[in-house]
Amino acid sequence: MAKATNLSKQEHSFTLILSGVKSLDDLEAGVYGAGCDDALVGMRSGIPYVAFDREAESLFAAIQSAIRDVRKAGLEIVRIEPDDLVSMSEIARRANQSRESVSKYVKGKRQAGGFPAPISGVTGNSMRWRWSEVARWLADKGQIEDAPAQDAAVVSKLNAAIELRRLTTSEAELKEILQLTK
Repeated sequence: MAKATNLSKQEHSFTLILSGVKSLDDLEAGVYGAGCDDALVGMRSGIPYVAFDREAESLFAAIQSAIRDVRKAGLEIVRIEPDDLVSMSEIARRANQSRESVSKYVKGKRQAGGFPAPISGVTGNSMRWRWSEVARWLADKGQIEDAPAQDAAVVSKLNAAIELRRLTTSEAELKEILQLTK
């Protein structure tokens, strides 16, 4: 997700998923008009997105500045990718391991158990996990480096905040919800 460009800044790659965009021309005009020359705009199945390769000291700083720029263009952000919800196959891909290895982690047959519980799909055909939890577990077990786990946590937290803002109708309701979670 990040590659070094100099001592203090790195290039971070991520995508902002948007809503309320009527056309690709409007999206391009808004994003490039807001000064996002490090972005690629697109639509897939009618869903608008802006993919960034942004230099910053951290992934959080890169995403934060991109969100500010995109909002200046009057666009609504729905979520950030890479997505936090992952299948067993996606875990294997991101961890550069076989699906069988991941299956053994899930079943507790490798790395002494303790693999994070899935958050959905236990009674269905396809279980889903939070990549932020899985990446932290894999990093703690020495299966991946720590940076991807830290980046996954940043994306997960920001997506949770974006979702909470989208679902609440007022600042008072938002404060009330946050108070409940203390």
